Amino acid sequence: MLPVPARLRDAVARRPSRRILIPGFARAAVLVPVVERTGGWSLVFTERSSSLALHAGQVSFPGGRREAEDPSLTATALRESAEEMGLSSERVAVLGRLDDVAVYTGFVVTPVVGWLGSGRAFTPDRREVRRIFELPLADLADLACFSYLGTRDVAGEPHPLYEFRHCKARVWGATARMVYDLLGRLGWPAAFRA
Repeated sequence: MLPVPARLRDAVARRPSRRILIPGFARAAVLVPVVERTGGWSLVFTERSSSLALHAGQVSFPGGRREAEDPSLTATALRESAEEMGLSSERVAVLGRLDDVAVYTGFVVTPVVGWLGSGRAFTPDRREVRRIFELPLADLADLACFSYLGTRDVAGEPHPLYEFRHCKARVWGATARMVYDLLGRLGWPAAFRA
């Protein structure tokens, strides 16, 4: 078992995660992979292939729709991570869930936080993933990179829209809401200020 930083484990467990149930919406899950790098932690993202029917070209975490054979949403996140980026579930220490995120395309997505230690080897499935890259949490926590864009109605409820702009990528939509949730649990913005 990978040794997990207590601060990260405790941050994910800090408060119960909010579950969303919307009739007619499909369940999905993503893995929020956290890796240790020199100078701090980074998140691992995928850029989706431009040929996909949904969310083509977007920056996301690895994941997808829950299948009938998946015993849990955590299993969905781990299966999809193995398919999309060649990440063996044995390399992931599952820390818990962030708040569910409802998206206008008819999904409720459960983010599952996973600690990968210093793992580096990923093999993207080129049918689904254009590239795999990392962004340091400290960079994402820079308030100069963050924007609040208002709200978007999903199933009759307003949901906040956030954006993180970094030299390597634009993180927005559901993925940005997940990053926002994780940073908040870690004490952002105060905990990241110099």
